[in-house]
Amino acid sequence: MGTSSARPGDLDRFASRSRSADDTLRGHKGRLRSDYASFMDGTEWGVLDIHSLLAGFGTFIEYNEIDARWVARIADAFQRAGGDGSIKTLPDAAIHASLRAAGLLGGRQSVTFDDPVAYGMPPTTGYANDPVNTASGNFVEFEDDLPFDGLTAGLRFGRMYNSRSDQSGAFGPGWSSWADARLIPRAEGAEYVGPDGQRVLFPRMGEGYGRVLGVAGLVVPGESGLVLRFFGGESWAFDEAGLPARITRGPGTDVELTHEDGRLAELRHAGGRSVRVHWAGERIEALESSDGRTASYAYDGLGRRAYRIGASGGQWYVYNGDDLLLAVNGSGAITDEYTYFPGVDQPLGVRRGGAGRGM
Repeated sequence: MGTSSARPGDLDRFASRSRSADDTLRGHKGRLRSDYASFMDGTEWGVLDIHSLLAGFGTFIEYNEIDARWVARIADAFQRAGGDGSIKTLPDAAIHASLRAAGLLGGRQSVTFDDPVAYGMPPTTGYANDPVNTASGNFVEFEDDLPFDGLTAGLRFGRMYNSRSDQSGAFGPGWSSWADARLIPRAEGAEYVGPDGQRVLFPRMGEGYGRVLGVAGLVVPGESGLVLRFFGGESWAFDEAGLPARITRGPGTDVELTHEDGRLAELRHAGGRSVRVHWAGERIEALESSDGRTASYAYDGLGRRAYRIGASGGQWYVYNGDDLLLAVNGSGAITDEYTYFPGVDQPLGVRRGGAGRGM
């Protein structure tokens, strides 16, 4: 039978020092959360998502406390055996029984978290100002080839590009739209992917879900899936598979989204107007409005957009390796010219119509 020896006072001092260090870490965690909230309140471009990191930080501290309790429990076992102040030996079976009684059996688990990501567009900011954040190197672009307004604004099939995104959407790498939006219930929370590319996890809180910085709304149960209800009154309902099913901004604005084989097939307004989505493989090749307007798209061998033709005309795209260099219209004129920091694939600015944007 195995045995272990220890001086209980040394074990108690270790547990005490560990808890003192964790108190310092809790202070750092509080300041980090406060600074992060202040940053998000003051930013206008994109969303810095560090929620997984913050959760991992908290889990690390919780695991430290479990370790301290584990050591303190062993110290108590030695003290009960009369080992206070001197080295005492106990059978491993006795230590195991003491830990089992306290629910402290099992090894320490690893702490995992997703890398912080800076991209996306808060829903309330609009799409004006400079699209290049030179601090992060993220280029953010919004395009809308079939605009709608008024009560039918929910039919707008806009798409958002984030150069720092490593996701590939229905319009190609870095692009996000309603075709990519999801709200999926997981054991740890509700996994949200927005039509602007924003990705967050609404944490579990009892039978419901907690709030997330950067999203002005709450996740609540719906008829079949989850619903994201924004504080301004807008509501996005998702089905049991996590696919978007209905968008509403108030009376007369309801838009139903239907899917075929897991892909977005149509957006239909309560008044009868609609937008049909046509696919070619994994990419959207055309949008067709019930009012006769259309938009079409083509992609290169890497799945990137090669051209788009919409209500405002056509546009072709020129790349240098992975970097987008130029956008050219149907007349052959350069409409957009992109520049990058020397030696790195980080956008510096974009020049449009002879006017530079960026720094």
